[in-house]
Amino acid sequence: NRGLRTVPKPAARFSGGARIFSLGGNFITNISASDFTWYSHLIRLNLQYNQVENIHPKAFEGLSNLEELYLGHNLLSSIAAGTFQPLPRLTVFYGNN
Repeated sequence: NRGLRTVPKPAARFSGGARIFSLGGNFITNISASDFTWYSHLIRLNLQYNQVENIHPKAFEGLSNLEELYLGHNLLSSIAAGTFQPLPRLTVFYGNN
């Protein structure tokens, strides 16, 4: 827990090469269409235990390598149809609240 309220942009020296991104246990409430633009190499994304209420339908575009997505324990009541369509390699999804 780093007290984050938004998805941070990567430092210049890391410029998007991250493969695992753990943002669990913060205070993130919204996932925008551009939050993961810099993280195209991700294979695992953990957003559990935040306060996410909204995920933009295009939030995961460009994450075609993503295999694991953890969204459990947030405040989501619905997710737009097609939100996960850009994730052809997704094999693990945890969305329990």
